[in-house]
Amino acid sequence: MQALLKHAPIRFQILLAMLFVGGLTLGLVTAQSLHCARMGLVETQKHAFGLYLGQQRLRLEDWIAEREAAMQRIAEHPEIVQVLRSSLSRPKAQKDLRAMLNDIQRQNQYIEAIAIYDSNGKPVATSSSAIHDAASLMDEDMERAVLRQGHEFAWGEHPHIHGADYMALHAAVPVGATEDERVAGCVAFSVRVELAVHGLQEGRPANSSVKSYVIDLEEKTYLSVPDGLEKYLGREALAPVERLAADPVELVSYTDPNGRPVIGMATVLPQFGWLLVVEMDKDEAFSMLAFLLRRASLTGIVVGLLIIVIGLFAARLVSQPLQNVTHSCKAIAKGGRGHRLSSQTGREANDLASAFNTMLDRLETTQKELVQAGALAAVGELSASIVHEMRNPLNTIQINLQAIERKLQDDPKYEELFQLAERQTRRLQGMLSNLLDFSKPMSLEQKREDIRKIVEQALEVIGTHAADQHISLRPRLPDHPVWAVVDSEHLLRCMVNLIDNAIQVQEGGGIVEVVIKEESDQVTIDVTDQGPGIPDNMHEKVFLPFFTTRPSGTGLGLSIVKKIVDLHHGDIQVTSANGKGTSFRINLPGHTGDLS
Repeated sequence: MQALLKHAPIRFQILLAMLFVGGLTLGLVTAQSLHCARMGLVETQKHAFGLYLGQQRLRLEDWIAEREAAMQRIAEHPEIVQVLRSSLSRPKAQKDLRAMLNDIQRQNQYIEAIAIYDSNGKPVATSSSAIHDAASLMDEDMERAVLRQGHEFAWGEHPHIHGADYMALHAAVPVGATEDERVAGCVAFSVRVELAVHGLQEGRPANSSVKSYVIDLEEKTYLSVPDGLEKYLGREALAPVERLAADPVELVSYTDPNGRPVIGMATVLPQFGWLLVVEMDKDEAFSMLAFLLRRASLTGIVVGLLIIVIGLFAARLVSQPLQNVTHSCKAIAKGGRGHRLSSQTGREANDLASAFNTMLDRLETTQKELVQAGALAAVGELSASIVHEMRNPLNTIQINLQAIERKLQDDPKYEELFQLAERQTRRLQGMLSNLLDFSKPMSLEQKREDIRKIVEQALEVIGTHAADQHISLRPRLPDHPVWAVVDSEHLLRCMVNLIDNAIQVQEGGGIVEVVIKEESDQVTIDVTDQGPGIPDNMHEKVFLPFFTTRPSGTGLGLSIVKKIVDLHHGDIQVTSANGKGTSFRINLPGHTGDLS
């Protein structure tokens, strides 16, 4: 992976990094949000289950309490009391009681059978029942509770399930005591409690999978089942009874008889040993969580697409300047030295382009300087040997000319030729002197000098020559000293050369201005003429050795000037327009420190 990223384009790396960071952040936020949503949903469902379970328990307990009160009223019926208090056997009365019990049974759907027992637990009369006989309605525990222990009501221990329709629970109610304070007897009932648990389904919310049922805690069997699961009535419960009974305020996940995942909550009815359970399909309970997950997935896709678009845009912003630099480097490598980067988008990219262009400019300048330095070194070596070879012949010629001069003083014609030859000889000697000065190493003896005095001295030296050429010298110098650390002799020669050059380019008279300006860290000397100017394409050549635009020039004056300025760690610039004169500016490091 590291090797792949190392050779991958930076655009791909940026996009991959943004996708990773964005995806990781989105995933963490989504996971945390879903976790919080699930916890909130669990608490909401727990609260809703608790409320609904409480309502169902109250519904069941109210139904049982109403039936207990109704059975106690039946046990207080005058005819039943009268029969049990009488010790005589009255067949006619028993027949009437049986008819009455059948009538009561018909009037109360929840009663499946009724039987009257005397104080000894023997049946006195029963209603008609296809399921129970008289002896089966009351067991020993119920008989002991109502006939011996004086309980006002007794329920049987476990319900009896008859087929797929009936679930009956037996109950016994004592009948009022006789004169010797003994219980006269009791009335036993077979109560159809499936009507109560079936009634629990009527209170469930519409269009919901919520269902309620009852489990016998001791037998762990279904005492009632939701609709469609009648075949499981009386069978062992599949729900985790211990878990449901252990923590009545927590939701429990398990699988219903149909194999569907559900969540449930339960409460115990200790009077009967029943477990009332309320459950709901798990998918329905957490349907909001599934909706949020779908919404989060859709949001993730949209955000992912946005990250890709933004990543591509950001990657392009970062990689485009680098690509431009690469293209420029390739173009320069192919010979396009004038190629430069254009303005880029973004401050950093623009700074990179500016720095790159500055580097190219400096490299180009350095290369030109190296070429020029190499050329000057070669010229210097060649010049030194030429000067050495030519000086002796020239000296001989000049000595001979001086000897001839004495012989030709009376001949005007040859006198003129002699003067021409002498001038050209002196010119050649001057050229050789300049060439020798240019070629040999130049050493400086620098000290703190007033630049004004050096310029004034140069003007004094060149003043007569300027007057002969009808040139007006106009210096503009400060009123106070202008200090710099220079070699006064070399700088004087430099100024004489510049002023002389300005005089020579103005045929027929003109003006030469010399201006000194002082700034915080440098001294500026401007020499300006009103000559014909220098074409733009020749600005870079004026300081090259032997370059001149005048027939009588040697092409070394400005080269020597530049050499002197460079040795002083300054620079010289030329500003000129064809036909509008020329200005040379020398910039020298200033000296503003302590005069001592």
